[in-house]
Amino acid sequence: MRSDREEIPEGFTKADADKAETMEAALNTRSLRVAPGCQVYWPAPYEVCGAIRDKYNSLGGPNGFLLHPKTNELTNPDGRGKRTEFVNGPIYWSAPGGAHPVVNHFLAAWARHRYEAGYIGYPTTDEIVNPDGIGRRQEFQGAAIYWRLNEAYSIGGAIRDKWNSAGAERGPLGYPNTDELPAKKNDGRYNNFENGTITWSGPTGTRLVFGAFRDRWAKAGREDGELGYPTRDEDVTPNKLGHYALFEGGSIYQKDGGPGPFVVKGAIRDDWGSFGWEGGRFGFPTSEEYDLDKGKAQDYEGGILVWNIGEQPSDFDPPTGKCPDSVCVNPPAGIRSGEAEPRLAVQPEERGVPTCAEVRAMPADPGRELLCVEIPSDERQLRDRPTYPKDSAVQQVCYDKQPLPHTERLYSCFVTRVTYLINAPGDPKPNGGVALTFEMESRTQWNTKEFTLRNHLIVEDTWGTMKYAKVKATPICHAIGKGCDIKGKKMDLSEMEPGKRFFFEYKAEPDKIEQGDILAVDQLGADFSFAPSPSYTWKEVVHTQKALLSTMRCDNDMSANKPGCIYPEIAPVLSYSNPAKNAELAGHIAAAQNSGVVGRPGGVPLHKGTKELETEHRDNACKKNPRVPAPVPRGTSCDEYPFASSAEGAKADGRERTFNGCQLPDVAIGPTGPGYSICFINAGHNSSGGADVRWFYHWNRVLKDDRFFVEALNGHLPAP
Repeated sequence: MRSDREEIPEGFTKADADKAETMEAALNTRSLRVAPGCQVYWPAPYEVCGAIRDKYNSLGGPNGFLLHPKTNELTNPDGRGKRTEFVNGPIYWSAPGGAHPVVNHFLAAWARHRYEAGYIGYPTTDEIVNPDGIGRRQEFQGAAIYWRLNEAYSIGGAIRDKWNSAGAERGPLGYPNTDELPAKKNDGRYNNFENGTITWSGPTGTRLVFGAFRDRWAKAGREDGELGYPTRDEDVTPNKLGHYALFEGGSIYQKDGGPGPFVVKGAIRDDWGSFGWEGGRFGFPTSEEYDLDKGKAQDYEGGILVWNIGEQPSDFDPPTGKCPDSVCVNPPAGIRSGEAEPRLAVQPEERGVPTCAEVRAMPADPGRELLCVEIPSDERQLRDRPTYPKDSAVQQVCYDKQPLPHTERLYSCFVTRVTYLINAPGDPKPNGGVALTFEMESRTQWNTKEFTLRNHLIVEDTWGTMKYAKVKATPICHAIGKGCDIKGKKMDLSEMEPGKRFFFEYKAEPDKIEQGDILAVDQLGADFSFAPSPSYTWKEVVHTQKALLSTMRCDNDMSANKPGCIYPEIAPVLSYSNPAKNAELAGHIAAAQNSGVVGRPGGVPLHKGTKELETEHRDNACKKNPRVPAPVPRGTSCDEYPFASSAEGAKADGRERTFNGCQLPDVAIGPTGPGYSICFINAGHNSSGGADVRWFYHWNRVLKDDRFFVEALNGHLPAP
């Protein structure tokens, strides 16, 4: 037998090989009597017949990629087609499609669709190399399967036609990365591709959405979400500056190179369309739709469009939504002005040590050693100021302001160099000493009375009898008429060595503050305790080192009933500088300030008024002003400056003014000096600005009669 003479390929037994040899002999004998239709390929004991045999032979038979057969020819479940399975895959035959191998990822993709029983049907081609020279495809009766990078997916029908019209795999969509899949809504279908999606439904037809637009649509729930199916392919906008896609429930727009893409829908979309879409005065959207007061708003290049926001809320109402960066993240620096802030003058008793000059002036007593504090001259104090270390616990501006503290509305810090000496009374020369740099900062918050204290004690140098001495810094918080609890691990007595650093962070909190209470935290600092080494005779001493921080004010007087703390001697500044959010509001405020209305930073401040005054001022300026026309010009609302919630406001006897573009023909243009101004501006800018005011008052704990300023940048008046 041949199996006795030749090596049998792996996967076959001697019995298989001998059976195959016997079958080959029988076929050869039969071939004398009938036309040959089958063939056996030793050592596989199976017959390969007809068109499948011809295809197999054309592919190299057992020497081709399929290797040897592993079944006889089989009839498929549909009773019509045939197949023979080989080591590396089957060859399928059907009368309409002929005989073709289906292998590897193509076979796996076909299997997902129930082989020939699914909508894909039988293969009609072998694998074909695509025009890009990278991927492959195989055609079937009802669809095609495309392969690239070890993945194969089906695509067919109207979706494939759409894909082909877009350039197929060489177009912007790239290769499919899903099979054609069913969608729940309207019995639709879709294929996802590397760079987009094609959808089909009866009502909307076949539509394509690319990359970022597809991702934004998916975020909105795809066809099952608020947008539904696309009703038009993603396309270039008529003004050639961006792209858009239309959907059943809205649109998606993005300016090329701009932010987005963003969904535009509902009443705001209708309003935007009435102004000329992206080619009109509002341009492209620059944000998603968001909550504003009781309604909705959306930012555009040319302003804000709003829906159902209702009447402007009171500036005294609690803020809603996200605090704007211009108020809570990067506010402008506050202003220290000459106006005195009321404060209680009670100070805690300081546990002092004598100055070294006082010790040297005492009667001589060589056997006695005292710890004293060295008070440098102003000139020496400035000359010996410590430089800003990389591991500082405070901001660099705190070092720049030495020897004075640096204070902001919600932050204060202090840096000082302190020198302690060991001196015998009457002796002009000290026996030892230590130079310390002491950093301290306080960070407050608008919605909690708990604030953060950070201490950093740096040992610059030690000498003489102060060597090997120990130091401890215990934080101090004093609230007038209240306790002030400090939470955090206290510093232990630690040996001082030059270059040694001690960092400590604490949480401090005055006792309970009732609604309407206002209290002062008038002392923050540290008790320095010094303990000598056993070989020296001077005694342990405690010295209170004041941190020259401003008096902190904590209150529970805001409408949100959330106590918080600030430094009131710094007047906060509300900045309007975002053109997308408040261009026309900033333009109106700047014009008013330029005409002499108070509130500009560095000038005369505004002061917080009362809710009763706010109503009166709004009536005087807009609501009951006979010079304000009705109805309100479309897309605008009446703005007054100073704010109605300020004490200055639109007083009945104030000088009234307006400006070109404000649409107030019966109001005088031109008055200068103190007074008030009114203007019809973009309603969204006005409402957005009002929301900023509410956040500003609460974040900065602006109480009645508190000073504040308004900065107006990057704005413009409404177009005439």
